[in-house]
Amino acid sequence: MDTKFFYIFVYIVFTTGIPLEENDVNPAIDNEKKPIDEDYFCVTEPDSKVPNSPCIFPFNYKGVVYEGCPIDREDKIRRWCSTKTNEIGKHIQGNHGFCSPGCPVELVKDDVYMVKLPMKPSEDSNEVCSKLSCNGMFVDVNIRGQHVTLGECEYGIGPKNQKFCFVNGDSVCHKTLFKGLPGIYYSTLPCPNEDVPFISEFGYLTLG
Repeated sequence: MDTKFFYIFVYIVFTTGIPLEENDVNPAIDNEKKPIDEDYFCVTEPDSKVPNSPCIFPFNYKGVVYEGCPIDREDKIRRWCSTKTNEIGKHIQGNHGFCSPGCPVELVKDDVYMVKLPMKPSEDSNEVCSKLSCNGMFVDVNIRGQHVTLGECEYGIGPKNQKFCFVNGDSVCHKTLFKGLPGIYYSTLPCPNEDVPFISEFGYLTLG
């Protein structure tokens, strides 16, 4: 059978987020800033513990920093956010709610159900970052019941909805570790700067 990919179902436990020590301060967290940015607003659903309140990003929950809404701890078909953090960005218990559809989605281990690995390595020359730096990897995720396949510059991430692809760990491209999958990197640099539509029914994606 001539096939480009082989498939691995993801059953292993993944590391998510950026662990911080108990006394660490996250300098990226400004508790006084508007949620996300001046042009993007995310609030909790009316049936939340804290309803109709702005979500605070990023927030630190149990040593993990989130820049979008992860899967809710109890209701697995919904996502949640912090509505109040302390001076170093840690979530204050009891101050949270369900994210509304327009809120950013942070992909975590429970969102990933299949990884399609390339049969051959990328053609990255390790000298120039280009489309050849993409390694052909795809990640299938399920977000609010919607099947999305990420990779190879097909979807965008972040507030600017930049296209991205997965790259090798030794790629010359500036890259970021995907929190939901250990040892997996992605980059926006190999992809053309073309406008891509946001995925319907939810806000932008964050991977790390």
